[in-house]
Amino acid sequence: MSIELTDEIRTKVFTASMNSEDFKLYDENFALAVLRYCFNDYDDLMVIDSPDLQSPDHSVGIEVTEITTSSNAAI
Repeated sequence: MSIELTDEIRTKVFTASMNSEDFKLYDENFALAVLRYCFNDYDDLMVIDSPDLQSPDHSVGIEVTEITTSSNAAI
């Protein structure tokens, strides 16, 4: 079994350091990839927003969060 990357991540081109939007996109797509790897039930989830991961019929919604220190959050 392999981790299935979304097209958005597979084709992403970085020309500079990652900004906060890039980190958010990475976290959401990484969470989606892990869910797809561990559970076959989440194959139809999409990265949208509010909540971050949603099923097409809106029966499943997952908000992706990250724990960080206050000093890292201030960067």
